[in-house]
Amino acid sequence: MKINVARELRFIGDKNSAHFTENIENIEYYGRLVEFAAPADIDVEYSCDGESVRVWGRFVSKLKSECALCLKEFVEPFEFEFDESFVTAKRDEDDEAYLFEGDVIDISTMIIDNILINMPLRSVCSQDCKGLCPICGCNLNYTQCSCDTGESNNEQHNPLSLLGQLLTDGEEV
Repeated sequence: MKINVARELRFIGDKNSAHFTENIENIEYYGRLVEFAAPADIDVEYSCDGESVRVWGRFVSKLKSECALCLKEFVEPFEFEFDESFVTAKRDEDDEAYLFEGDVIDISTMIIDNILINMPLRSVCSQDCKGLCPICGCNLNYTQCSCDTGESNNEQHNPLSLLGQLLTDGEEV
């Protein structure tokens, strides 16, 4: 995804735009696989202020996700806005700006960085997802199990429940 900014570098303050439709490759990030279910539509606007080239716009696509509650795979909309600066290698004083040389800016790295920053930490297939039974593991959206999920039974199956006994009112541990 490259943008020719030769005109904007000569005519400070002029604004231009571009549109990209890209198939984003799978990204592995700290053990998590980020997969896209649809090509990304990326609308970009850019201008030069004499010091840097500002690039801003919107990214729209769909992610293949797994529900954090019931583990069902589903497709979720994924979109975000971005606003970044690019500077030439000669002006590499800004740690938060991307570098470019010549008259062409490659926004690919910036887009990948923004995908990772804007990824949902947790995806849920629907607002009313009931998740999995903590005892038998059945999907509560499709079946109702006969497990006793009351407070006393949860303590039996929760390996951390014993830690609660260490804390008593008014005493220090």
